[in-house]
Amino acid sequence: MGSCWMKIKRLTDYAIAMSIIMDTDLEDKIYEDGSNQLIPDLVQEIWGLAVDENEFPIGCYRFHPMGMTNFQVHAFILPEYRKEYAIPASIAVLEWFFSLTDNVMAVTAIIPDSYPNVIAHAECAGLRKCGIIPKSYTHKGELRDQIIMVIHREGVQCQAP
Repeated sequence: MGSCWMKIKRLTDYAIAMSIIMDTDLEDKIYEDGSNQLIPDLVQEIWGLAVDENEFPIGCYRFHPMGMTNFQVHAFILPEYRKEYAIPASIAVLEWFFSLTDNVMAVTAIIPDSYPNVIAHAECAGLRKCGIIPKSYTHKGELRDQIIMVIHREGVQCQAP
């Protein structure tokens, strides 16, 4: 690491997706109770893969439709890459995603309020808070609120990695 060079490409390899989303750090610290059974749908959804200069996966991003013009994003960034790559990769993947889609006007993220670092990360990538879903997330038996965050197509172009 060191240069923070990376590229974004479409994730089509199920084994790579599973190796990232089943990372024990993600599962233990972030996943909602019972959600460790996610099976990636690499056909109906859009999955982006961020790789470093050696083509090693940094993380992946799941985009799934919430309607005709809004997709929800879920970031899965491997712990060893977070400090150097997380924000530039998230900005780059949003630019990449919007470049693939003509009809999508907004990308939303729904983030539990118990993760202020993840909320701050989303804000650095250009997303803005726009609402709360009360008592809608459970982690280790604790019921929490979730913050709704959004970025619009026109907001991505002014972001710089």
